Amino acid sequence: MREKTFRVPKTREIIEMNGLVYPTKLNGDYILGMIADGNFVMAGNSFKEAVRNLESIHDKSNAIMIFPPRFSVDRETFNKMSKSLEWMVKIDSQSVLREVSGNENVPKTMTKEFLEHYKIKPEKLIKSAVSLTNSENPPVGYYWMGWDRKPRTVHWVQSATAAEMIVMHKQGAFEVGDVKDKKPYARNMRVSVSSRSEEGKHYDFSIFRMPIFSNDKDSRIYSYWVNIDHSSSDPFANYMAEHEQQVLPQCSWSTTAITGVYLSMMHLNKIKHPLQFKVNPFSIPSDKSAIDFIDDARLKSLILAKDLDGKLSLRPLNKSEINRLLGARTSERGYDSCWFNMGKNRLDYLYEPKI
Repeated sequence: MREKTFRVPKTREIIEMNGLVYPTKLNGDYILGMIADGNFVMAGNSFKEAVRNLESIHDKSNAIMIFPPRFSVDRETFNKMSKSLEWMVKIDSQSVLREVSGNENVPKTMTKEFLEHYKIKPEKLIKSAVSLTNSENPPVGYYWMGWDRKPRTVHWVQSATAAEMIVMHKQGAFEVGDVKDKKPYARNMRVSVSSRSEEGKHYDFSIFRMPIFSNDKDSRIYSYWVNIDHSSSDPFANYMAEHEQQVLPQCSWSTTAITGVYLSMMHLNKIKHPLQFKVNPFSIPSDKSAIDFIDDARLKSLILAKDLDGKLSLRPLNKSEINRLLGARTSERGYDSCWFNMGKNRLDYLYEPKI
């Protein structure tokens, strides 16, 4: 079951879509009974265990992964840890710059000259940054500082969903939007992107400072992407940018905003414009196992919670919890095993319609 609106499924839907019977009363006895029967499989107590167990459950019919409460992320925690950038991995830290350049003498902050001299694309920075993380304290995404000292943040789920939306668009399963400009103006482009959660709603906005060039030999392809920006007003972008717990005003790359970049890529390629995208700072799931992991976290997983009376209940994982699992998997498996940025021609595995 794949929803075109990407809405969060209800607990009943997850149980029934996996071939199990939803009880008249969902209580502790039902949960314990399903665990005893092997229909509910416990995820484990560590992120390392959870990653391994969630990967192994994919081919098990009539089975759902159950996460203990320690994996729960509430809104207050998300605000504190993600919006303050504490749960985001910094891809332009000095330790990352040393590793990607092989030089101990690096600038305090990433510079245009550094990137162009060493010919470093964003995927190399992300890969290095993730290699320095611990899967038991997983990043929900990554960020870098623009030359304007404004962080650009990218969350795993939002990045993956944007790529999936484009594939759905190409397959005729979802009308994702269009480009308003026939050609870019000073590397800016106006786009219209359909909402992923509200049918019939769309967002009109601009993508600024797109990393588009006429050939691969232009040294700016290694640095121009740093300042890419957008004016999308979708709820996630607004929510991330306006919260009082921000350490700095940030450019949050929501699913809608990243989709706008991909629409621009497709448009420029279609019209054979002399300027084309030569770099992509947004992560795309690397293969079917990577997208299966996301799907299973959405559609084959539940988390133990307590209702207002203190009794055990179950609920779907929210995006913050899924992002942490994706961060843990990326830390455990390595960036190249989970993601890529540019270079693959066939992306059909990102969306396989299911009934």
